[in-house]
Amino acid sequence: MTIFPKSKNMNEPPRAIEIQSLSFQDIPNLSYDSTGQLILARSEEVRAKKSIKKLSIQREAHVKAVIYWLQLYQPIDSSDFEQVKKYIEAFHHLCKIEAWQEAYQLFSLNIPPSSCTIYESLGLWGYYREQIEMGNCLLNKINSEVDYLCLLELATAHRDLGEFSQAFNFYQKILYLLEPINNYNFSRICKIYSGLGSTNYYMGNLKLSIYYHEKQLCISKKIKSKIEMFNAMLNLGRCWAFLGVIKKANYYFDRVISQIDDIDKIFNPTIKSDLYNSIGVFYMVRGRFHDAIDYLQKIFKL
Repeated sequence: MTIFPKSKNMNEPPRAIEIQSLSFQDIPNLSYDSTGQLILARSEEVRAKKSIKKLSIQREAHVKAVIYWLQLYQPIDSSDFEQVKKYIEAFHHLCKIEAWQEAYQLFSLNIPPSSCTIYESLGLWGYYREQIEMGNCLLNKINSEVDYLCLLELATAHRDLGEFSQAFNFYQKILYLLEPINNYNFSRICKIYSGLGSTNYYMGNLKLSIYYHEKQLCISKKIKSKIEMFNAMLNLGRCWAFLGVIKKANYYFDRVISQIDDIDKIFNPTIKSDLYNSIGVFYMVRGRFHDAIDYLQKIFKL
């Protein structure tokens, strides 16, 4: 949302404020511009501009709903979803009036104590349909940077739902979006190769999965990303184990296990759970049942 400061110089650029600061008292001064961006116009001169339009009854109703959800709604329980419900509902009301910039403020809001946004948190909590709905709302609405964030989470959400063909298509769209590949995009390309690799793994295309994870591993070394490197080696180990090529599987799993202390420090609980499960299963295949139990028990301590 944009607020025009009280100033005699009307050419002074607008100053942005947070949508969460909006109150019912601001509604009489609310307008919107040609892009749909909300404006808090405190000056008659500003409101008189042809590019500035007064809120319709319908738009005003949605704005009032936004303020209600953000300022007055009280969670009915302590669940994770209920704690962010007010932001999600407000987000959808903003999308209804095409206030995309304001909607993005809530979309990208960090949820304490983690550094994850609301959008990312929905995926971590398993609310994939809600995550997909939010991503589809903002896709192709603001800029390529927001499109990348939407596409990445849409791909991940569809993959985690088992909708692999949709996930694959979204990952491919991201690759197209990131062209040409350059140093700035390397870390992002690395994530996409990871997604394409895991999606093909679940689809049973193991050789294609290996192809993408090898690309991921190569780039992770180039950009010195331990997280992506561990992820690539873990998935390569899984692929080769599934193909029955135990020597290669051993190679990758042993490299991961030898650096387990570093992994414990840099991965979040969700990723570590998947990691420990994979190592545990691999140890079971090798007949090392005590080691398998040790790693599987780690999951319950996360």
